[in-house]
Amino acid sequence: MAVWKVDIEKFYLGEYWTNVYYVEAATLDDAALTGNDIVPIEESITNSAVLFTKFRTSDLTPGTDVFTTTIINEQGDIAESPAIMLALFNVVRFDLSVPVGRPGRKYIRGSLSEAGVAFNDVIPASITFYNDNYAVPLAALAGVVAKDGQEITSVTTYPKVGMRQLRRGSKRKALPVLP
Repeated sequence: MAVWKVDIEKFYLGEYWTNVYYVEAATLDDAALTGNDIVPIEESITNSAVLFTKFRTSDLTPGTDVFTTTIINEQGDIAESPAIMLALFNVVRFDLSVPVGRPGRKYIRGSLSEAGVAFNDVIPASITFYNDNYAVPLAALAGVVAKDGQEITSVTTYPKVGMRQLRRGSKRKALPVLP
């Protein structure tokens, strides 16, 4: 089986960003089906103000036209006021353990709120929520692997507020990340 890339695009207040997952599947269509299983897991921990626009499933070879785009157009599931959501550069970090080598990381934007943090720490109730709704379901999802194709043995929530840039380089007009 081949390893495929599933790139899920989100939009909020003029900003687009993506999260990339790697899926081991026999065909492009099978990998896209796994992408359909990943989206609700991410939506379950994302504020309803964030729009999941689409995801692209592709091979790992640069410059090929082997891909498919699936339109989502769904909001996240957390029905809190976006006014209490932390800025998009504040992220929840998840560590994806593999048998050999460095663990993978996922940084989820649009998930943290003022009520879910205490200064630099994610509060224990929020960690439990992220573990139950993202970490455990993602680790249990068949076919989701690390970039090098290794099986993901566990997913854990990092207990500190993470910070990641939205884009590097010069500020440019917000355009969709995926074509």
